[in-house]
Amino acid sequence: MNDNESLYFLCVQSKRTRLLAYRDHILSAYQITIISPLIINNLLPCDLFFQISSYPQKIRLNPYKSHREHSLNIGEVIDILFATDLYQMVKPLHVPSINDLNLMKFHHQRVAFYDSIQRIILVDVIIVCSIQHRIKISVSVPYVLLNKSGIPLIFKQEGSLNEAAGQTHEHELARNREPLLFSFSDQEASHACVMKVGSGLHKNDDGRPLWSQRFTLGKNFLFIIFA
Repeated sequence: MNDNESLYFLCVQSKRTRLLAYRDHILSAYQITIISPLIINNLLPCDLFFQISSYPQKIRLNPYKSHREHSLNIGEVIDILFATDLYQMVKPLHVPSINDLNLMKFHHQRVAFYDSIQRIILVDVIIVCSIQHRIKISVSVPYVLLNKSGIPLIFKQEGSLNEAAGQTHEHELARNREPLLFSFSDQEASHACVMKVGSGLHKNDDGRPLWSQRFTLGKNFLFIIFA
């Protein structure tokens, strides 16, 4: 193979499906499936970008879509940088080789993403070795906040000094129509959430928004009072 030729990696799965009888002989029938050795799943409600070390191309994944990669040797350690339009990683994610993953089968890691002013959000990365010589990487967040109130709202973790990552001054003035990725990133603060109305609703200088009562992010409906 010369330098101009591309090298592709594939995973071949063999599975016996049934037994066949032929002239008093029992023959086994196998189903051979050819699949990609690496699958990256975007479980976020927004576009996900990733770039693999030694490969300059940046790949874009639409929300809830998957990418099948054939050009990587998963027998070696892989470094991947993930990003969205609002958040990015500082250090790449180290994906162990398939030989190490075959021993673990499942690996869960919380990765730090940062917004433009260095506020942190913790993103879940799950690496699964579902079958031998095949890796699945799934990227998700613990919570997604949807503002359907019709007014601008600002969120933060209760007890944290900073507002939740990904929120800008525009969110103070108008309702954010996009899902907000959220995690409890401050380990010293409470695992509860508070919110306040955006400053755009206070057109006069005679007051300022106050944070609401705390609420948990469970499967409950809550009536929240704030000013």
